[in-house]
Amino acid sequence: MSELVILGSGGAFATATRSNPSVALLHRSSTYLFDCGEPVAASLYRHGISVTSVRGIFVSHLHMDHLGGLPQLINAIRLMSRNVDPSRGAGLPWSMHVRSDWHLRNLRFPRSPDGITIETTLPSEIRLHLPASAITPFQEFLAACMLGPERLRFKLAWPPIRLGEIHAEPGLKVTATRATQLPQECFSFLIELEGRRIIYSGDLGGLDDLRPVIAGTDLLLLETSHLRPAAVASFLRETQPQQTVLVHVHPGMEDRAVALVREVAELNVSVAYDGLRIAL
Repeated sequence: MSELVILGSGGAFATATRSNPSVALLHRSSTYLFDCGEPVAASLYRHGISVTSVRGIFVSHLHMDHLGGLPQLINAIRLMSRNVDPSRGAGLPWSMHVRSDWHLRNLRFPRSPDGITIETTLPSEIRLHLPASAITPFQEFLAACMLGPERLRFKLAWPPIRLGEIHAEPGLKVTATRATQLPQECFSFLIELEGRRIIYSGDLGGLDDLRPVIAGTDLLLLETSHLRPAAVASFLRETQPQQTVLVHVHPGMEDRAVALVREVAELNVSVAYDGLRIAL
């Protein structure tokens, strides 16, 4: 069974209880991330998900709260992907590699087919889906931080995000749709997972951004920072997604988000929190 884990339910300012935006989709033995707000690498580990299971990353737009954790995530995968040769004294119990005791003890995903042991297969390639304008600057930044291709034991692929289908494999398809919160490249994502339709809104310019894909939605992960509650309530009553989870909750918005849930009490609407797991 696939699962969504809300790693970061907050907005631009992280708090003691809400990290910057990030959502993990656990599908088969792979993790796919939608946005990489800080501290995504630590959040994965805290919720029992191996960073070396990441196979695809989708960044909705170039605001720091949506990508600030990405360099450290790549570094964390690099650290856990290292070869360890016990004959050279590198196999100490506290060593950083994917089969370290301290690392395996905390993990629940991914498990091997027997369902008992943690799967420790390392990635050969990670697909990093970014807005096209970010690719070259980000590659240069990683190289400056000693995270260039020569330092990695896996390949980073850099497919630029374009409107339309951007990822497809058996049982999973991701489509990028336009979000108007920024005049430059800004996207929402439609995730089609084994017959279910999931929308990750990113940051919206308005609820009309979702109209091309909202029909038949099983799960809507809806940002609340840039939208008026009355408009959200009206939109949800009109479009009737089976389940809505409110994300991107800024400090000071808690009461407003709870009030919105009460206003649409007849619908299946809830406020996300860090670590929320949604079975799919």
